Amino acid sequence: MKIIIKDSDRNLSLTFPSRIVFNSITAALTPRIIKKKSGEKISPVTSEQLRALVREINKFRKKHKDWVLVEVNETSSGEQVIIKP
Repeated sequence: MKIIIKDSDRNLSLTFPSRIVFNSITAALTPRIIKKKSGEKISPVTSEQLRALVREINKFRKKHKDWVLVEVNETSSGEQVIIKP
């Protein structure tokens, strides 16, 4: 996963291995973390749903190598944020 932030003054690029972000272990632990941080008794999403989402994201990533997950352009100030899985 690559996160690119461009500003008129600076360019910042953060790279994370996509398999660390999009794997079944992370998908299994995320509902517990959401439940703990939000104070809810039941998490709004289950680990099975997240595992299915991770599988589909990984399949899509294999087919579409240049896929951009999020792209934000602020034309007035010249700021740009790009997230590629």
